Amino acid sequence: MLKLDVFAGTIGNLTDARYFAAREAKWLGFNLDKMNPLSVSVMEVNAIKEWLDGVQIVGEFGDVSNLELADTVESIGLDAVLAGPFTSKEAIEGIGVPVFKEVVIEKSMTEDELSGLLEEYEGNVAYFVLDFDKNKVYPGSTGFTKKYLSELSERFPLIVSFPWELYGIDAATSDGKWSGILMRGGEEEKVGFKSFDDLDEILDYLEIEEEF
Repeated sequence: MLKLDVFAGTIGNLTDARYFAAREAKWLGFNLDKMNPLSVSVMEVNAIKEWLDGVQIVGEFGDVSNLELADTVESIGLDAVLAGPFTSKEAIEGIGVPVFKEVVIEKSMTEDELSGLLEEYEGNVAYFVLDFDKNKVYPGSTGFTKKYLSELSERFPLIVSFPWELYGIDAATSDGKWSGILMRGGEEEKVGFKSFDDLDEILDYLEIEEEF
């Protein structure tokens, strides 16, 4: 059992999918944005799904229409969708599954801007995914204080992705009442083989020791 729910995003192969499922990730995200070089096809997702159990499958999208989202949700049987940072509220309305909303944190973003964005989508999404990792920023290197982010986590359901090598998993887990953290898959070294040492370090830290 983990201290925080884990969203394992950008899954592109069965090796990553089975690893994160075995490590008790709650959500597995597959990039379905056809313009993204890391995207996978509907056929590939359905094939990988056959090997999995006990995880929720999330489709990751860029700026797409409501119709495209709804069609893909149905064709794969998605449990949820991750809407990209430029996806409108209209595009995520009435698609029938929970919506995660990605928010990429910019170094120039202010506390008022971030709060306003979350308030704008509040009620339309199940979770906000705050991505500090994409631009390698973290509290202290931006206008956001740890106190502000902690207060924000009490107001909104937040899943966070930090540059772990800079910020540290211990800091991330103690600085807010997060709903979960985002981790990402990557390319295999060869088919069926990949080292998970860096991910193991984070997930080992998140494990709750069971008492017997």
